[in-house]
Amino acid sequence: MSNDADSNAETPDSELPPDARPEELPPVEPPSAGFIVQLFVIPGVIVMAVVAVWALFGKLSSSEQDWRTLLVELRSTNEHRRWRGAEGLAQLLQVNQNVDSQEEPLAQNPYVAEQLAELFHEQLQRTSPNPSDLAHQQFLAKTLGWIDVPEVVIPVLLEGMGPAQDREVRKNSIASIAAVTERAAQRNAPIEDPEVVQDLIAASTESDPLIRQMGAFVLGLFSTEEANQQLQVLLEDGDSAVRLNAAIGLTRQQSTEGIEVFKETLVRASNSATSTQTPNSANAAEIAAQQFEQSIALQNTFRAIEQLADVFSTEQRDDLLALAKPLAKNYQDDKVRIAALSAVAQLEAQE
Repeated sequence: MSNDADSNAETPDSELPPDARPEELPPVEPPSAGFIVQLFVIPGVIVMAVVAVWALFGKLSSSEQDWRTLLVELRSTNEHRRWRGAEGLAQLLQVNQNVDSQEEPLAQNPYVAEQLAELFHEQLQRTSPNPSDLAHQQFLAKTLGWIDVPEVVIPVLLEGMGPAQDREVRKNSIASIAAVTERAAQRNAPIEDPEVVQDLIAASTESDPLIRQMGAFVLGLFSTEEANQQLQVLLEDGDSAVRLNAAIGLTRQQSTEGIEVFKETLVRASNSATSTQTPNSANAAEIAAQQFEQSIALQNTFRAIEQLADVFSTEQRDDLLALAKPLAKNYQDDKVRIAALSAVAQLEAQE
């Protein structure tokens, strides 16, 4: 018995012959970063991609229901629901403008255009609109500017810019006509309705400077003889912004008729840049607003000058260079200086 027990006892490995020893286990090493990436991160990325695709298809499949629901909200008698619908639809239209899709863009959907145009028309018929109604009209006028169905939206926007309407509604309607007209030209489908031009000419002759300014700006988007003639008349308007918009409008037709207005704008900017007036707390806001308006006017002026650089005569280019170079060097607004430098470069390239 004792011999059997001894024979069954474990023998240390060191006493076994080499060919009878068990194989040694490989050394244990911590997992590498690459292994962890393969094990967890890559599957996670795949899962997220699947979820993203699912969400995208879900969003696309529900987009029609979304805008139809928003159109219903627009007609709600509840002010909060109505505004929620208006803002949501405006956001959809703006996003849709920047989406490259094989489907018909929402902005070109005739049903959406008809519903918004009809709603705007109904709102404009209110004889005594309250502040909320006016705000709704203003918003609808602006939203229609995102719609690319001119034959539907332009007629109601002309109604919105009529003399009987609220000033802000008129302003937004004219701005929307400009947006729709410009995009139509980019699609090689220019709007050539004589009624539109006649209504804009009428707006450009009103006593309100803002309406005249906007009328002059939009007239520049039309290449008709009537539009050009009115723009030339507006070069003599008593408001400097109206004159500048008319000059820029003529620039789109490669006309240099507005050069005196450009020179006037640059001289005025140079004079204001050398002014030593110190603003006080009472007029600081007003001066800041004037500086902002002047900055926009100058940027637009330099873009127009650059566009006509090869059309100006040598004498005209020399006059403009003499006025533009100091502003390119010293004007306080970076955007103006950049625009001035670009215009100067184009003018000098023609010499």
